[in-house]
Amino acid sequence: MKKIVMVIYYIFIITVVNTFSQSSEFPKIMYITAEEGLRKRSEPSINGNVTGLLLYGERVIIHERSNKMDTIDGITEYWYRVRFHSNINEWIFGGYISENLPLNLPIILGKWDNIVNKREAFIFKPNQDYSNSRKESSYGIWGSWELDGNVIRVFNLWAGQDYLDVNGELINKEEIIQLEIINNDNIVLKFSDEKVVELTRSSDLW
Repeated sequence: MKKIVMVIYYIFIITVVNTFSQSSEFPKIMYITAEEGLRKRSEPSINGNVTGLLLYGERVIIHERSNKMDTIDGITEYWYRVRFHSNINEWIFGGYISENLPLNLPIILGKWDNIVNKREAFIFKPNQDYSNSRKESSYGIWGSWELDGNVIRVFNLWAGQDYLDVNGELINKEEIIQLEIINNDNIVLKFSDEKVVELTRSSDLW
């Protein structure tokens, strides 16, 4: 009887440790490494309904890992849960995600934090969407971006109402920004009005 109790105790301890190690690992920022894009599915299975396509280099936040592995394209990995809307959970195959942005993509892809003003964030998405905003607010500017060497052109700009209330109408619909690369996780943006912003790659899960 004592031996049975000890076995049950050890199984309980192992279960608790495994549960804690998995839960403490997430949420985590990852990047899509499939050049053709990666399908999102409604369930952690190849048979789950396709709910969308994530672009090569897209930044995602992983919240959970599946219990079982799958083998796809000769790669055996878990599925990972991502969430883009508060009430919708979607799953992606772990064989095509990485903690690092693929090296052949523009370094500016992803989300960046202003080193001085921690609330200010810049986002350059693979679909060429651009934003410069304050976290957890509608204060900001949105538009499109393109990169030519060390020159970033942001265009089709429009502003949120909070920005307009403070600054008035957004006159310039285009901005030319000089990019200085310090390393993979640190860059400097130099705007035409001589504003200089030092950015670091964001670890913010917001």
